[in-house]
Amino acid sequence: MDLATILLVLANVGNFSMGLLVYLRNKKATVNFLFGILAFVIVLWGVAMIVFRDYVFFGISDPLILSKILFSIAALPVFFLFLFAFIFPEESSRKPHWITVLLAVMGLLAIIFATMATDLIIGNVEIQTTKNHRIIFGDWYFVYLFYVITYIGAAIINMFLNTKKLLGIQKKQLVYFFIGILISANVSLFFNLILPIFKIYEYQWFGQVSTLIMLGFMTYAIMKLHLLKVKIVAAEFFTFIMWMFILIRLLTANTNPEKILNGGFLVFITVFGIFLIRSVLKEVRAREKIEELAAKLEFANLRLKQLDEAKSDFLSIASHQLRTPLTAIKGYASMILEGSYGKVSATTKSAVDKIFQSSQRLVLIIGDFLDISHIEQGTMQYDFAALDVKELAMGLVEEFKATIESSIDKSKTLKISFEADEKENFSVNADRNKIRQVVSNLIDNSIKYTPAGFVKVSLSKIAENGNVLLKIEDSGIGISAETMPNLFKKFGRARSLSSVYANGSGLGLYVAKEIIKAHKGKIWAESEGEGKGSKFFVELPEK
Repeated sequence: MDLATILLVLANVGNFSMGLLVYLRNKKATVNFLFGILAFVIVLWGVAMIVFRDYVFFGISDPLILSKILFSIAALPVFFLFLFAFIFPEESSRKPHWITVLLAVMGLLAIIFATMATDLIIGNVEIQTTKNHRIIFGDWYFVYLFYVITYIGAAIINMFLNTKKLLGIQKKQLVYFFIGILISANVSLFFNLILPIFKIYEYQWFGQVSTLIMLGFMTYAIMKLHLLKVKIVAAEFFTFIMWMFILIRLLTANTNPEKILNGGFLVFITVFGIFLIRSVLKEVRAREKIEELAAKLEFANLRLKQLDEAKSDFLSIASHQLRTPLTAIKGYASMILEGSYGKVSATTKSAVDKIFQSSQRLVLIIGDFLDISHIEQGTMQYDFAALDVKELAMGLVEEFKATIESSIDKSKTLKISFEADEKENFSVNADRNKIRQVVSNLIDNSIKYTPAGFVKVSLSKIAENGNVLLKIEDSGIGISAETMPNLFKKFGRARSLSSVYANGSGLGLYVAKEIIKAHKGKIWAESEGEGKGSKFFVELPEK
């Protein structure tokens, strides 16, 4: 057996296996059925070439009739490839019209008749000892060439047009099919049909072997794009081969013990195969369900990210737009309280003070929203420089003291104080405005949630590492153990806060935590429970 025959046998085995696997996958599907037929006629074409080259070995005396059968069979793959290109995928809208199919069938029958019944296509055969026998073509051989080129060209053009229309897996499959068929068709045309015109017969078996290229591309498309389904096909094919092997052993057994043994083994393999196929099928369906859910989850996550980005953009734009009128309200209210527009009555002053305090709170809330937007978008800017925390905290305490003293509600019930070692250096490397925002927010919270009593702000140094420690202690409503874990999360507020102050956003402490984190510091809170006050701590690295 020479190299050409070995390659032809391998090509036939590959084509037969591929056709059987695809057909067994879904016997009712038109595409699978037609692909199986296409693979089968390609196998016939390969077998015909093997028999033609070794006709003496097969006991045939007329090589001319074999050459005519070879070329008649060669017309079949071209025809079924033409049909397959129109039918795959089944969802394709480019279905062949019945007149097109009828004309294709008539062309096939005409070319087979002209090849088998006349000498117009093949005139004679000259036998060669190398098995590369010379085929003498008839006067109408160009008609045969026209038939092959027309049908293959129509198939390739239709696949090319479908690749533009399809999406996803089907488009990828069609691209692989298109490439494989294009390569195999060109090789077959050149070596099997064109070179023999120029008296070159050594390579006329290349066309059959080149179908392995088409097989390779189609196998890759199925394995790459439908791996789970191939597992089912492989299990079915493996089980079928085992059944056939044991059945042949049973039929060829010479003794009764061998027949009984093989019969029992066949029953065992049958039951095992059924359970194997069911198990693989169950696994594949579960995997496909998981993949479907994963795809939906991925889409939902993408949608949530888009909505989150849209929310951040909206907060940023809305906050900027709200700040301008609030600044004007706060400014005019402050001017009225200071007497810039003349003396006002105590009742009016109290009302304007409430407007001023409310606008101040709202400005802070809007600032928190803006900070949230910048934090989530990763655009928060920091200007690090040397900062004296004692000077900053002392200034804020004085500002809040003035606010408390001017407040009708708290001027007589709440006291705020500041304590720090005057000789100690409390300098850190930080963004002044951001640290001021954090400290201001913490003091403001203590004032809001302490109806009466004290707010103490103190500074100290941690002996172990020299870091600056800011403590804000109050005698207010305290923090429950249930609230503490959520205190520094977005919108994390204690359930009891609404009875004291209902206008908080629940964002201030979250923003404070993110700012302190950016400074490589720590922030935390302590409380013995509701009604027992609270302590907030901020630790910043020493400069």
